[in-house]
Amino acid sequence: MVGFALFLGFRRLRSLKENLPAEDEMSKKILQKGAATSYYLSLYFWLALMMFEERISLDRSTLIGVGITGMAILHALSWIYHRYFSRSHD
Repeated sequence: MVGFALFLGFRRLRSLKENLPAEDEMSKKILQKGAATSYYLSLYFWLALMMFEERISLDRSTLIGVGITGMAILHALSWIYHRYFSRSHD
């Protein structure tokens, strides 16, 4: 997660040095699609965590931490997917 944040930070710094806008229409659209995809995937992820909660030997607070971390990872992966792989579908 930290690597993903650093990657985005370096991209924005590079854009700033090249006098490009921080957010253009395509960046906003990619972010919106990534957020929508990660939202739906996160719902299914939490559902799976609830279904297998009794079989997982973790404390409830640790399980919530795993869920939040999973949501962040899903958001990063969905952003990467929409940024690099789904451009032909726009």
